[in-house]
Amino acid sequence: MKASKKTSQNAQSQVPKFSTLEEERAFWATHSIADFPEEWTAADESIELTPALEGKIRSRRGQKHLFPVYLEPGQWDKVQKVAQKKQVSPETLVRRWIEEKLVS
Repeated sequence: MKASKKTSQNAQSQVPKFSTLEEERAFWATHSIADFPEEWTAADESIELTPALEGKIRSRRGQKHLFPVYLEPGQWDKVQKVAQKKQVSPETLVRRWIEEKLVS
């Protein structure tokens, strides 16, 4: 399994500058690089994963559950608008909402 190394090339990044490592950890605990697709471009080089790391990645994928949800007309548009305002993907936004409800 090969993975492309990604680098930021935008002059004005949507990813904030962090003062501390703790600040950065807190941010990335609730965000994904997938939330910032305009920030990343593929590099010319690729990396080779060790079989052990590739196996670990594949086993973690199996731990998640896909849960299809049917929305009423207009609901998806509203979700997309809220996600755009928060600068995250609609999928990330819905996962956060679910996490918030499960914690409360």
